[in-house]
Amino acid sequence: MKTKLIIRIPANLDMDGLLSERPPLSINKFNKNHLLFIAGQVFESMSNKDGNMKNTGFVKLKALYMKSKVRNYNQYLSYLIDAKVLESDGRYINGYEAKGYKFVGQCEEYSRVTIELDIRKPNADNGKPKFGTDKLDYGLTEQLDYLTKWFADERLRLDSGAMMVELESNRRKQLDILNDEVLVSETEKVKRLSSIKRKYHRGLHIVDRIDRGVFVFGVDRKGFRLHTVLTAINRDYRKFFTFDGKPLISLDIKNCQPYLALCLFNSSFYFNPNKNNELENENNKREMSIREIFFILNIFYYHNNTYSLMWRKSFELRVRQDFNSYMEIVTAGVFYDEIEKKLLSEFGRKFNERQELKDNVLLMMYSKNGYYWQKNNEGAELKRQFKKMFPSIYEMFATAKMKDYTLLPCLLQTIESHLILRVICKRISRERPDVPLYTVHDSIATNEENKDYVLSVMTEELERNVGFAPKIKEEVWE
Repeated sequence: MKTKLIIRIPANLDMDGLLSERPPLSINKFNKNHLLFIAGQVFESMSNKDGNMKNTGFVKLKALYMKSKVRNYNQYLSYLIDAKVLESDGRYINGYEAKGYKFVGQCEEYSRVTIELDIRKPNADNGKPKFGTDKLDYGLTEQLDYLTKWFADERLRLDSGAMMVELESNRRKQLDILNDEVLVSETEKVKRLSSIKRKYHRGLHIVDRIDRGVFVFGVDRKGFRLHTVLTAINRDYRKFFTFDGKPLISLDIKNCQPYLALCLFNSSFYFNPNKNNELENENNKREMSIREIFFILNIFYYHNNTYSLMWRKSFELRVRQDFNSYMEIVTAGVFYDEIEKKLLSEFGRKFNERQELKDNVLLMMYSKNGYYWQKNNEGAELKRQFKKMFPSIYEMFATAKMKDYTLLPCLLQTIESHLILRVICKRISRERPDVPLYTVHDSIATNEENKDYVLSVMTEELERNVGFAPKIKEEVWE
């Protein structure tokens, strides 16, 4: 089945002139659309962080994906290299490193070209992802059709023209700032330049996909989160989306993962709810347990000892004073603010930006237990300071990470995705199928008319399943 695709190639590339000057005699059953598609794959990989190779400008291409569309894709790549359109770094190690490709010369502008190509279901050749990977499983989204259907609603619109103008404006501002800095090393400059280009190309790529009505959904195996165009796009550009001509309103759980960690300290949450559990009453039934999350991750038997130790510690640690202090600040939504104050007043540690603070807090929570003992290491020192502030929280986190340090972030992300996608949104879709819902991991966006209802369901279900009511922030995308 033929499907129209929008691809981008350098604005100064005259493909018709090239074909006239250099007839593609070496390509079997030549097809111009195939040639444009292969060239467009270089631009698409430029927008992908995983596709960029060590800030060299070279990008990795998805060979299996290209082969599924163009069987003799290697002949097209060779033609483009011989024609000095592309260059390759020539580096290839079977099973370890793929060849890198990039356009020859400097190119700042890229033209949109519409082609027709046979399109099959994505990820068909990639196999089933394993636990703990960021690789997306496209099949799992079929269970979330009550969410993905809203992307096909014609009332959802993107002002692509305004977004492209802002993309270009931000790119130029960032380049000007980088060029004005004199104390930045050449290595750091190359790294930041690569990041600026990648974000710009990614924005253009997303606009192209939306303009042709292509929405790709996937669920990762690390925390079973739903990935959509809204999770892929920078938050500053979500304001260009509207629903029925009006801005969407996001309801965001403040300090979400530190808040969700509270359920690890409730011993009753380690058993499946609503199944002969005397600790549950008819009016307070939960739809989530730690045991269930372990089974969702398919790790219950491998981590059975970890699970048992966490359950036993939940009795002991919950009654300590520092747990109450932790509970009060995460339910008030001021976890990061209080951590920042404590680090400054007690340890003299100051952060220049909010994101730097959050990154360091995640380092405190999720890094390996052995990292704690390293000397002359700032990250290890922060970890020791976190233990002084919240010894009970640190002990539970360390227990969760004793066999595999990646378990804790996977556990909390899976609790988050389970509650947001499969408890809250599923209930809303069952009770009010007319309510538009767009999720961005720990937040749900809807329209003005339904925000109060969505907020009430979020608060009710989170309190029921976590044990404490959260602080939810309202943000208008405009």
